[in-house]
Amino acid sequence: MTNLGDKNPEVQKAFKEGSFSVQLTSSNPFGRIPVDQTTEVTVNKDTQNPGGTTRFSLKHATVQRYYLTAEYRSAFLGQLRNMVQGSNSATQHTELQSSRIKKDEQAVSSIVDLIQGWVNPFSESQDLISISTAKKAPREIATDLKTAHAVGEKCYAKFKEERMENTLQIRKFHDPLKTNKLKTFSDMNKKKQLKTNNRSIILKADSYCTITKLADGCHPFTPSWTTSVVLLTPDGLLRKTNKASLASLLQKNVQVCEEVPVNSAAVIDGMSLVQRLKGDQLTFGDVAMTVLSMVMKEGVQCNRIDVVFDTYKELSIKNSERQLRGEESGHHLVSITSTQIVRQWRNFLTRVSNKTSLITFIVNEWRKEACRQKLEEKLLYANAGDTCYRITAEGSEEVPTLKSQQEEADGRLLLHASHAANEGFNSVLVFSEDTDVFIMSLAFSNEIGASLFMKSGTRTRTKVIDITKKCMCRGVLGMHAFNGCDTESAFAGKGKAQALKILKKNTRSREALTELGKEWDLPPELTEKLEELTCLLYSSNTVTTKVNELRYQLFCSRRGEIESHQLPPCRDCLVKHAKSRLNLNGLE
Repeated sequence: MTNLGDKNPEVQKAFKEGSFSVQLTSSNPFGRIPVDQTTEVTVNKDTQNPGGTTRFSLKHATVQRYYLTAEYRSAFLGQLRNMVQGSNSATQHTELQSSRIKKDEQAVSSIVDLIQGWVNPFSESQDLISISTAKKAPREIATDLKTAHAVGEKCYAKFKEERMENTLQIRKFHDPLKTNKLKTFSDMNKKKQLKTNNRSIILKADSYCTITKLADGCHPFTPSWTTSVVLLTPDGLLRKTNKASLASLLQKNVQVCEEVPVNSAAVIDGMSLVQRLKGDQLTFGDVAMTVLSMVMKEGVQCNRIDVVFDTYKELSIKNSERQLRGEESGHHLVSITSTQIVRQWRNFLTRVSNKTSLITFIVNEWRKEACRQKLEEKLLYANAGDTCYRITAEGSEEVPTLKSQQEEADGRLLLHASHAANEGFNSVLVFSEDTDVFIMSLAFSNEIGASLFMKSGTRTRTKVIDITKKCMCRGVLGMHAFNGCDTESAFAGKGKAQALKILKKNTRSREALTELGKEWDLPPELTEKLEELTCLLYSSNTVTTKVNELRYQLFCSRRGEIESHQLPPCRDCLVKHAKSRLNLNGLE
């Protein structure tokens, strides 16, 4: 192109006259497009047929005639199109139609509303803010973003000097380029993963165990940090267990109720309704009304309906679990209005701050007259954060007796059930699919003061269980907390079914798990019982009641061919594990 004027002056002259583009009609001066694009939208488009050339014909002469006459057939088709559509203006363009202009204006307005609902990245603030997540960039990422252009220019100058301008090239032109590992907004959401070989970690721990045993001859023979693989995964996360299996075992051979008793109250997990909702393209006002309709449908046979929402606190033991679920990667909305449209419902719910704002907005909308009129003669109790409101068709007011700092709705559901019983309701129907709620309902059903029922299942197949008629083995709540729950780790490879089997057969285990959580301290007698329970969990026929001795016996019985997570935790780890559950065996 540099020598085009010397070697091909005619071509250069044509380019300067604008011949590198084509104007399809003389009356449309702004409709010039490149030559190759013109071919695609004229000749190639008009001569297309279903299946392409291979479906047209496989004969060489036929295909040759097809392409030789393509431009003429395209011209004839264009003239025929002009004759049929002669009333249309030659300057008309699809993007200039009134419907398209209106659609573009709506798109621009939506973008403006969306940005104003988040933290505006175009404000006078000197901080760099991601448009997609509304997150403020840390100092190291902001520095890399601000200097990216300068770094690129510097690398470009170095590339020219080393590979193009010097007579003796330092590097060849096609040699690989060294990447500049500059951080961007995407680095803010990357999860840090520990890349290790699980097998190598186990072997290192087992080797250390054996050497220590031979040196001092004591039974523990394993430091606490090596036994943590029993309660933690190799990358440091809590071990999980199947909680639903416990509810399935306890609900076997349970008689299902046919009808809901009269004079009953319904206690509903509010976030379960929100999660079931498909909120895309709805306004937040519509979301509040839809959730209210779902509430009224669930409690249609009840005179009182309690909707209990979770409370999301800044400092919480569930923060690590929320980060694993990606709950900090969603868009952040500073304020929610009833006319604002929900664009990405699931992405919106992944951010904790959005859930808090949504719950507050929904409850405030329910307190307005338009929503109150739908209640008719029903009583509605709903909480926003720590505060609970009593809402009727006449008005709303705070309920001091239901004010609570509990974070999870699991325990708060029973608080509302107890309050309904004290207000004179004979039965309470709990709507929840959570295993924790079912276990706690079993444990505290005798203290509620009313018949307690639980409704679960799918939309088409639901069942109502009479909790007060379900015989529960003492200590199931303590066992559920001791053997793994949402915020605490489970024993590796030891599920709920095995622990429940031991609980039903062993009296000392039932006593231990019943006592767990009644005091803030861990008495020595209780520690011994929990230690005995753990031994039975790993070896049902053992007579050993000390976990350190059992670790040694299992290690020797397998001649060292056993992995660390298959051994029970040492006594030190077990005591700390039990102490972390002292406040989980009851309502906080």
